[in-house]
Amino acid sequence: MSIHFECPHCGHKTLVEDKFAGQSGPCRECGQQVTVPQLTSQVRPPSQKSSSGAGMTVAFVIMAAIGVIGLMLMCGLVALLLPAVNAAREAARRTTCMNNMRGIALAIVSYEQANGTLPPAYATDANGNPTVSWRVLILPYLGEQALYSQFDTSQPWDSPQNLAASQQMPNVFRCPSDPTGSPMSVTTNYLAIVGPETVFTGPNGVRLADITDGMANTLLIVESSTAGVHWSSPEDLDVNSVLSLAGSGHSGGENVAFVDGSVRFVTGGAVLLSPMATRDGGEPVVLP
Repeated sequence: MSIHFECPHCGHKTLVEDKFAGQSGPCRECGQQVTVPQLTSQVRPPSQKSSSGAGMTVAFVIMAAIGVIGLMLMCGLVALLLPAVNAAREAARRTTCMNNMRGIALAIVSYEQANGTLPPAYATDANGNPTVSWRVLILPYLGEQALYSQFDTSQPWDSPQNLAASQQMPNVFRCPSDPTGSPMSVTTNYLAIVGPETVFTGPNGVRLADITDGMANTLLIVESSTAGVHWSSPEDLDVNSVLSLAGSGHSGGENVAFVDGSVRFVTGGAVLLSPMATRDGGEPVVLP
């Protein structure tokens, strides 16, 4: 290691080997007597990292921790609220379904007021063969006169003349809780119960006077999420099918509509519906 030395007399600067440290002698430039200083170890202070960088790192860690905690709290809150949100949505869908059925029931009664009888279960052609459902026949009383005008009720629902109209199912015939349904579906959730003692006997309409069990005790239409019936097809449930095909996408029961226009949510199942299916059987009706 060399020593940086400056002569105190003439200012001459030079490098002196460390072995001459502490020795005296003449300056090479001016000849004056000089003494080479002792070699001292120079300790460089340790480098200091930027305190601002460390502070930013700590702040980032704190913010990240706060974010994680916030996310955990949010997920927990969502998990707590989700059942309530789903329940509220289902309640709204069930209300919409009830309004659909109420509108259909009122349209059926309006048909009776205009024609003297309730609509038949289906229209027929010249040979007595079923063509279109009662759902097509009540379209004018649902505000769907334009759609009704596209049908030729003397032709089958899936005939070339009726095929285009048959693909236009009004939303009133669709339950929003049907797990298999979609906005483009043409499968209805609302079916009549057809049979000799029911309101829909077949090709002939029934008078309100023929309903001796009482309009509030006689079923008009029921829900079905499994029958898979095209809305304009002359298909419904017979009394025996009620036990296996009635049902809904609602939890715990299904909506049913009565001749008086009322709609009730029934939790007793299809067995309970059977006595209410007939119009003049005199069976006691007990609703849950």
